Parts: sequence; C-alpha cells; structure tokens
Amino acid sequence: MNTLGKYIYGFLLAFSTLIHGQTTSSDLTKKFSNIVEKEVSGYANVETEYRELIKLCIMQKEFNVASLCHANLGHMYQRKGSFEKATSHFKQGIEIGKRSKMKSGLATNLGALGMVYQEMGFDKEAKNYINQGISILENSDDEDVSKNITLGHLYSVLSFSRLSSKNKKYSVTDSLKYRLHLIEKALEYYKKSPHAYNKRSVGFINLAGILQDMENYDAAIKALNQAYLNNVGKNPRTYSRIYLGKALAYQGKKNYDSAIYYGNKFLETGDKNDYAGHLTIYESLFESYTEVKDTKLAEHYYNRFLDLDNKLNKNKLKSVTKEYEESSQQRKELNGRVTIITYISALLLLLLIVIIFCQNKRYKDQKKKFLNFRNHLNDSKSVEDNADLKPSTKLTELIHNDTELNILKGLEEFESKLQFTQKGITLGSLATELQTNVRYLSEIIKKHKAENFTTYINTLRINYITEKIESDPLFQKYKISYLAELGGFATSPAFTKIFKEITGTTPSSYLKLLAEEKEQKS
Repeated sequence: MNTLGKYIYGFLLAFSTLIHGQTTSSDLTKKFSNIVEKEVSGYANVETEYRELIKLCIMQKEFNVASLCHANLGHMYQRKGSFEKATSHFKQGIEIGKRSKMKSGLATNLGALGMVYQEMGFDKEAKNYINQGISILENSDDEDVSKNITLGHLYSVLSFSRLSSKNKKYSVTDSLKYRLHLIEKALEYYKKSPHAYNKRSVGFINLAGILQDMENYDAAIKALNQAYLNNVGKNPRTYSRIYLGKALAYQGKKNYDSAIYYGNKFLETGDKNDYAGHLTIYESLFESYTEVKDTKLAEHYYNRFLDLDNKLNKNKLKSVTKEYEESSQQRKELNGRVTIITYISALLLLLLIVIIFCQNKRYKDQKKKFLNFRNHLNDSKSVEDNADLKPSTKLTELIHNDTELNILKGLEEFESKLQFTQKGITLGSLATELQTNVRYLSEIIKKHKAENFTTYINTLRINYITEKIESDPLFQKYKISYLAELGGFATSPAFTKIFKEITGTTPSSYLKLLAEEKEQKS
C-alpha cells in the first residue's frame, strides 16, 4: 500500500452518512445529520450524542441510522489509532444494520471493518468484508443518494487492498492498473450524486494516491486540484487531506519547499485526532527538512514521528494480539465442535445407509406391485374381451335371469359411457338409472364385479386413470389434482389413498416407474 493510500482510507467513509441524513425527513436522521455536522466542524465531544441517538433509534426501530452512528463512532476511534474500539463499533453496526431494510449502514460498517483489518495486516479478511459491503449495497433496493456515495467509498477502500492470488503472481504494473480501475469505478458512483461535490473530492484524492504510486506526480497534483475545486462545502478535513496529498506529491517531485509548505498547511488544518495523517506528515517533513539542510526541524519532526509511531504500534499490536487470541479460542471451540460433528456424521452416515436400504426395499416392493397390477389389468382386459354377457348359473332365487341380464347390460353401458367418473354417484342413484332396486344391484355387483359398490366404482375410476396414463403421454404430465378430478374423486388425498390401495403404489411413484420402464425399452 502506498504512503498516501495508507492514511487516506481512514477518512473515506466518515462522511458517507451525512448525505443519508439529509435525504429523509425523520427526526432521528435529522439528529444524526446535526451530530455529523458538529463532528465535521471539529466539535470533539459528540460521542455521547451518538450513543444516546443509538438508543433512541433502536427503540424506534430506525436500525439503519443506529448502524451509521456506530460507523461514525468507529471512525473516530480509528483516527485515534484505537483499532480495538473501532472494530467493536463496526461489528455492532453490522449486527444492527442486518435488521434494517436500508443497507447503507450495514455496507458502511462492513467496508469500515475491512479497512481496520487492512491496516492490521489481515488482507484476506479485509477484502472479504469490503466486497461483502459492495455486493450487499449493489444488490439492495436503496434509492437514496448515500447508496452511490457509499459504493464510491467502498471501491476506493478496495483500491488500497493488496492484489494477490494463490495461482498467479501479479506484477506491480498489473496491480496499479487494477487499483486505477477501482478508483475510476468509485468516481463513477460519486458522479451519480449530482450535488455530492465533497464526495467527488474524496474520489480525486484517492485517484491522486494511485497516480503517486505510478510516480505520475504531475497527474496526482492535477487530481488534487480537482479535489480542491469540488470541496464546495469547504470541509476542513477534505482540505487537510488535499494538503497531505500535495506534500507527498511535491516530495516525490523533489520540490521540497512546496512539500514543506503543504505539510505545514496540513498541520494547521488537520484533525488533531487524525494520528495516521500526522504520522505521514511528520515523516514527510523530516525527509524534506533533511534535504534542505534544516537539521533542527528535521530532528524535531523525526522525534514527533517516533513518538506517534510508537503509540500507534502499541495500539495496533494490542488489537492484532486480541484478534489472534480470539482466533485461537475459536480454533479450540472449532476442534471441540469437529469432534462432536465427527461422531454425529458417523451416526448420520449409518442412518443414511439404513434409509437408503429401506428406500431400495420400498422401491422394489412398489415396482413389484406396479408390475402385478399392470399384469392383472391386462389379464382383466383379455377376459372381458372374450367373455359373453351371460348370467351366472348360480343365481339367487330372488333374482330372475332376465332381470340379472338387464342389470349387467345396464352396467356395461354405465361403464362404456364413463358415468363412473361423475362425482357423488351412489348405489341408489345408479339403481334408479338402471330401473332396478338397490338390493338387486348390490347382489349383481358382488357376484360379477367387486365385493361391494364402493370398491366397484373406485376400481373403475383407477383403471380408467391408469389406462389414460399408459396410452396418452399427455396424461403423464398432468398434476395429481387434475387426475383426481378426471377420475371423479372429491379430493387429491382421497384419490391418492384409493390409488395406492388398488395399485400398491402412489400416483407419483406409478408415473415414475412407468417413465423408467419406457426409458429402458427405448
């Protein structure tokens, strides 16, 4: 990461929330906007106000504003070099942001947490968090102006990540080209917000950082001049970053007088709590004063650099140590979980084997019943084709032969006209239609058709549906509910129950087995 870029990103997202506060009429967002204005103006004691606003927001379920409050609190601590507290606020902001329909707060905190990990040297985690923020916001339905501004900041932050891959080693030139592409993408998002000139300033400042890495110092100064022109709100923190950028650019050009001038301009206007920015300027002024042979001032800024660097490194070491401790604890917990998971997995594997065995057995049973039913269906057709319509020789004395013959003919017509598919048909209604009585009809059905009227009707219906399925491929695509309707059944569950009783398998299994059979034949 370049010298300028190392300290620019600490300020990238600090103002992404200000615009959000101005785009809604809610009292809570107005309060938020007012606190941000105070912070920008240099008013230091805003932490209490942020904390009180967070409580109010949670009570009123304004989770996005609460999330943004945590983001700004985190940035305050980050500028001071207190990474542990900054990280805590960003993580709280992420959890609260997940509860909101608006995603600018969640995305802001994810990007901010990525920046902290970036500074602590956890590059992989940093990029993951920043990319998460970008993905969530780009896929969100947020329509407020802060969406584009926040995306611009996130792409800016991403541009300062180390470019790496397990399978490829990137050259410095490739890395710089990629970073330049990300900065240009950030500027595109900034430009989508017509009145967000101050945000464009941030984009041009970061563009200058990439150009300096390319050692194109004149282009970097030009970009910083653009940043100056876009700072129409005369934000002092933006001015301070422009002066920081120019100090480093002129130092790169070996124009040490200009580097000293802009370095001192930064110290006059810069945020006193912006430790990272001050550290960079102390180093720059030390080198510039050394080049112009001003030993006294060079030594002065060198000592200030050492003091501040020592302070920052202590904070950073503390945060990094805590992060490793948490990771170690997580690994211990993970090892315990792995042991439990191993035993559970073994049990599940055994259970899976049993289930597969039972399913195979069930499948074989269903297939056997399926084949038996279809063979029986074919046999029945053959018998019907060859059978003469004659009454049984063993008739009940109560039923005359002619009466029996008439009833059988009536049933033949009833079957041929598919009247059995009518819903609500009863033994009584059929007897009336055949001009006989219920007792005679029941006796004839029992002797020639089935054990009772219900079985007779259900068998006709199921045989009709199965014949249609067998002969017409279109029927194989129908839903079970439609097949039940065609067969005359009142409900799908009733159809499925009767179908299984008669065929030995459910309608869906029957269709599946039929498809398998046809596939084997083809």
